[in-house]
Amino acid sequence: MPRCESAHVLRGLAAVAVTWFHFTNGQPLFINPDSLLAWSGRYGYLGVPVFFVISGFVIPYSLDRMGYRFPNDVLTFAGKRFWRIYPAYIASIVLTVVVLLASAMLPGSKAAVPVLDNPTIIGHLTYTVPWVGADWLVPIYWSLAIEIQFYIAMILLGPALLSRKRGILFAMLFLLGCLCFVSSDRTLLFWYLPSFCAGICWYLLFSGRLSALDAYSQAAGFVIIAGLTMPIGYAIATAATTAALAMPIRASWRLFAFLGTTSYSLYLVHSAIGGRIVNLGTRLPNSLLIQSSILALSMLASLVAAYVFWKIFEGGGTTEASQNSKAAGPGFLETARGQPPCRKPLDDEPASPDLRG
Repeated sequence: MPRCESAHVLRGLAAVAVTWFHFTNGQPLFINPDSLLAWSGRYGYLGVPVFFVISGFVIPYSLDRMGYRFPNDVLTFAGKRFWRIYPAYIASIVLTVVVLLASAMLPGSKAAVPVLDNPTIIGHLTYTVPWVGADWLVPIYWSLAIEIQFYIAMILLGPALLSRKRGILFAMLFLLGCLCFVSSDRTLLFWYLPSFCAGICWYLLFSGRLSALDAYSQAAGFVIIAGLTMPIGYAIATAATTAALAMPIRASWRLFAFLGTTSYSLYLVHSAIGGRIVNLGTRLPNSLLIQSSILALSMLASLVAAYVFWKIFEGGGTTEASQNSKAAGPGFLETARGQPPCRKPLDDEPASPDLRG
C-alpha cells in the first residue's frame, strides 16, 4: 500500500488557503475587494476541492487498510470516522456560539445574537442544516456535510472499488461518472463528485488496482466532467491536486508537518478566532500597514488556537503514534517519518500501524 506525504502537505496548504480567503475576502468593510490584499486570497476557496480530492484518495485507502466488508464492517468504519471528525466539530460549534454571544454583548457591538432554535441545533448535529430551514453558524460547515455524504456513499460502494477485477472497477467508475450529472444542487454530493473521483483514481493506481495509463485516463475524464459541470476554478484545482499527489512533496519541513497535522482544527476555528480579529480591524484606520498587521495577527491567533484545539480534541496530547492517527479529519493521510513521499513498501516490510485513514 502507498504512503503519501504529499496528501498531508496539500491538506495543510488547503486549510491555510481557505483561511486566508475568509480573512481577506470575508469582510468588505475591512479590505476593499479591489485591493491587492483581497486579491492575494481571492482564490483561496479552491482549497475546498483540494480537500475533496484528498478524501477521494484517503477514504478508499482507509477501507482497504481495514479489510472492509459490507455490511459486517459498516459500524466499525462509521465509528472511526465519527471519532475522527465529530468531537472537534461539536467543540468548534460551542466555541463559535460562545464567541458570537460574547461579541454581541460588547458595548456598541452590532453583532447579531446567533440563532439557536431547534432546526439550527438539530441541523448542525446531523449535518442537515440545508434541509431543516436553518443556516450554518459557520459557512465552512457545508463542506463537512458533503464529506459525510461521501462517507455514506463509500460505505455502500466501497466493496466494489476495492475489487481486484478491472471490469468491476471500470463499471464503478462509469457509474460514478454518471452520478456526477444527477444534480447541480450544491447541498448534495453529486455536484462535487468529480473532485472525489479524481482522488479515487489516484488511490486505484497506488493500490495497484489500475495501471498508470488507466488511472490517469480515468482521472482526466473526471477533470473533464468537472470542467463541464463545475466552475473552471474547481476543475483546475481538481486537476492540480491530482497531479500534486504524484510529486515528491515531503512533510519533513516542520511548518508543512504542523500545518498538515492541525489543518482540520484550523479549518474549524479560524472563523471564530481570526474572523473576530478581522472584524475588530474594521474599527481601525484604513491603511495597508494596519490591515496587514491585523491579517498577520488573525492568522497567528488562528494557528495557535488550532494547535490548542488539536491537542485537546484531536488526541494531540497522546503518544506520537496516536497523534498521527487521531489527527485524521477529512482528507488526511498519515505517513511514517523518514519515508519517501509516495512509495509502496517492500515485500517484506510490515504496514505501518500509523497509516490509518
